[in-house]
Amino acid sequence: TGLDTYLAVSLVYIVCIFYASQGGMKAVIMTDTFQAGVLLVSLFVILGLGLYKAGGMSLVWQDNLNTKRMEFFIMDPNPTVRHSFWSVVIGGTFYWATMFCSNQASVQKYLSVESIGQVRT
Repeated sequence: TGLDTYLAVSLVYIVCIFYASQGGMKAVIMTDTFQAGVLLVSLFVILGLGLYKAGGMSLVWQDNLNTKRMEFFIMDPNPTVRHSFWSVVIGGTFYWATMFCSNQASVQKYLSVESIGQVRT
């Protein structure tokens, strides 16, 4: 856009501080909800356009089967095997635990309310 990076960051910072201080946690949650909606809509639009340009889901699926990219239920316990059942389950558990239990943004949201009743109002 031609806008100086420091000026853009400062403007975003000021806007976020203003709406968070005026609207409180409810404004932050509404913004998070809006952002999630935009991301989901974008995901489906890009997925649809990509499938359309690639020739459809059946062609994409067949190409992946032919190139051996679709291997389900690899039960090999060897940790060097990429995307085996065990590496996905164990690695996924640690990944999601860090995302929801120790991520700074998540912890701040958890600690910002006193009770579940306060969340629902």
